[in-house]
Amino acid sequence: MDFIEKTFNQIKNLHWIEENIRTELNKNFSFKSVNKDHRFYLVKYKNKICAFYMIKENDNNIIISKFIVFKKFRRNGIGELIVNKIKESEEFIDKKKLVFIKKTNPSAIKFWRKCGFKKIRDMRGIIKCRLFL
Repeated sequence: MDFIEKTFNQIKNLHWIEENIRTELNKNFSFKSVNKDHRFYLVKYKNKICAFYMIKENDNNIIISKFIVFKKFRRNGIGELIVNKIKESEEFIDKKKLVFIKKTNPSAIKFWRKCGFKKIRDMRGIIKCRLFL
């Protein structure tokens, strides 16, 4: 097998993996309400919890918090797929999407920027970001 064929097969396999993850996640999203304004979401992949997050909602905003993809499942696009699911959700379509990031967490800052969030306010130790479409 030559280099081009190997590379093509790797790309094809990555695409299949991404589609497989997307299909699994779509089947396995679940949530539990903490109260009427807070919802705690558990995300499963192949019957294992791979991530969780919380959404706090008010009249005009949703705040995404406690967003964690477990180490074993990182670097597979799961976090981005979750954020895209939030962005596309009919329930939150007209609301501003906000996230607060610790300044001491450069990987989280990079992740949220990659997902389309931009800094709107600099606070003590925290960066407030908003999704701009």
